[in-house]
Amino acid sequence: MPVPPAPASAPPPPPPQTDVPPTEPPAPVAPPAEAPPPTEPPAPVAPPAEAPAPTEPPAPVAPPAEAPAPTESVAAESSTHDDDLSDLLDRLHEEMDIVHTGDVEVGTELTDARDLERPEQASITVETAGGIDFDPTFAGFGRRFVGFVVDTVIVNAALLPGLALAFTGSALLVFLGVLLALAGFLAVCWWGARSIAATGKWVGNRVTDTTVVDARTGRLLDIGAAAGRVVTRHLLSPILLLGFLPALVDPQRRTFHDRIATSVVIARPREVWTPGDGD
Repeated sequence: MPVPPAPASAPPPPPPQTDVPPTEPPAPVAPPAEAPPPTEPPAPVAPPAEAPAPTEPPAPVAPPAEAPAPTESVAAESSTHDDDLSDLLDRLHEEMDIVHTGDVEVGTELTDARDLERPEQASITVETAGGIDFDPTFAGFGRRFVGFVVDTVIVNAALLPGLALAFTGSALLVFLGVLLALAGFLAVCWWGARSIAATGKWVGNRVTDTTVVDARTGRLLDIGAAAGRVVTRHLLSPILLLGFLPALVDPQRRTFHDRIATSVVIARPREVWTPGDGD
């Protein structure tokens, strides 16, 4: 007999609702990041290779020049050079005034050096102004003092008329007296300068037998140097006798006026008498 179907079961009752909120599922935890692997340093980049400079093609080598074959013109040119050298030597000998003692031509073979003699050169004469042989005897202080006194008397005599006129008291006469004294001084100085330039002696030099000459050559002074010496001697040197003091320390006994004129005063060398001179 048939089995009757089972009765359908009633659905289960719903669960009781509560006030608890539904919980959210936890967020997934990310796994720890892995450390990156160590990176190797980049390899150095090699600089780009420079392009090689273009090389110039080698210059073509010229073939060696061939030596010219000796010709007759070379021999002729050598002969011309010998003739020119000979002419040049002849001109040099003529200019230097060298006397040949033998006839020796250029190109002559010498078998022995003794075949030639030393050329003789003309003598040379040196002219001097007399300073080399000038060895004077300087005048002493006594003679020079006497000569200065004699010349001073002459100069004062030329000044006397003008000074006498100037001391009369009148202004006009004083002016004329000064002019007359100056003219007398210049006139007597000109006389003394001309006498010294012509003979080396003035009145005082003639009395004492002394001579005024150039200190470098021993010759007479020119008119300019003689005039400067006379004026300085009677105008500047007598001031406190300062012009005569240098003669005390000068080996040539030169005073201030001697230095101005580059002069010295010399005396005649002392003569020595021996018994044989009278024979």
